[in-house]
Amino acid sequence: MTDHYEGSRKSGERIADLIEARRQAEPSFKTGIILRRYDLDHASTDAQERGLLATLEERGLTDAILSSNQYAGSTRESGQMKSEALKSHNFGHQTCRLNTTIE
Repeated sequence: MTDHYEGSRKSGERIADLIEARRQAEPSFKTGIILRRYDLDHASTDAQERGLLATLEERGLTDAILSSNQYAGSTRESGQMKSEALKSHNFGHQTCRLNTTIE
């Protein structure tokens, strides 16, 4: 059985390591994370989201989270539409894409 919470904590650690290394190398670098949630009421993805956010909070990186309340929906089409909508929103940061799926 997969432990989605622990798996996403490990992913969160790696993301945090990358952010901290980039900030160390370039102090003016502004990090922006958008957590796009799968859909409501899915135990495995809820655990993944909690694990990632807990890790970022523990590492003191909550300032990097631009949005954590966006839902992609359960279909590829709904996810694509949500992504297109986010492209038009200016968060004032450079765009660097990192997509992770933990299964």
